[in-house]
Amino acid sequence: VGRDPQQALGGNGCHLYQEFNGLGLETSALEQALNQLRLRHPMLCVHFQNDGTQCWKAPSAPYHITVHDLRHLTDDDAEQAMLTLREQLSHQVLDVEHGQTFDFQIALLTHERQRLYVSIDLLVMDASSFSLFFNELSLLLQNKTLPTHTSDYDFCSYLQQEQQEFAAQKKAANDFWQTQSPLLPPAPNLPLVQDPSLVKKPTFHRRKYWLNPTQWQQLQTLCAANQVTPTMTL
Repeated sequence: VGRDPQQALGGNGCHLYQEFNGLGLETSALEQALNQLRLRHPMLCVHFQNDGTQCWKAPSAPYHITVHDLRHLTDDDAEQAMLTLREQLSHQVLDVEHGQTFDFQIALLTHERQRLYVSIDLLVMDASSFSLFFNELSLLLQNKTLPTHTSDYDFCSYLQQEQQEFAAQKKAANDFWQTQSPLLPPAPNLPLVQDPSLVKKPTFHRRKYWLNPTQWQQLQTLCAANQVTPTMTL
């Protein structure tokens, strides 16, 4: 699984994809807020190169949101158009090689309704970063001032500090697992519907299942008995 279409189950980027329904959001205000965040957080403008390195480049032009005006359609036709957008954008591969680390698109509906489509590549954000990004975006849309931060400490500074502080631990961990790797069991031979290399255009769907409190407690008990966490089990 990865963005390279030549690898098995490839051709898909790891990204956050979310849709928001709203009323009366001004596209120009959202664009202005996003451009402020691009200047505030350099990682939003990083180019990921084919050799695995990263390169930051200042934005050459303001960011603009793609607008889909569906106000002339019937409700059924608008819903179908939005489903088509979902199929396209939920499997979108952002052009991170040229600094496209996120994508915002909006569908305009009747009665001032809107649907906002958000895609953010996981190369530039983790779960905590998503919270920070959306919190700051919300503050800007409310015309509030963002907290000040040190402008001379960026992601490169963090990587250098991490390398200095954890070099010894990383070497020890690497040495340990180099000795352990020959002793590890092989990957489980899981049953497959077909050879993954034969899947030319993989698609992903969101599934959910609700465990009631009794079932959740039973699962936790079984996990503890087998010395694994519920997260590993799921």
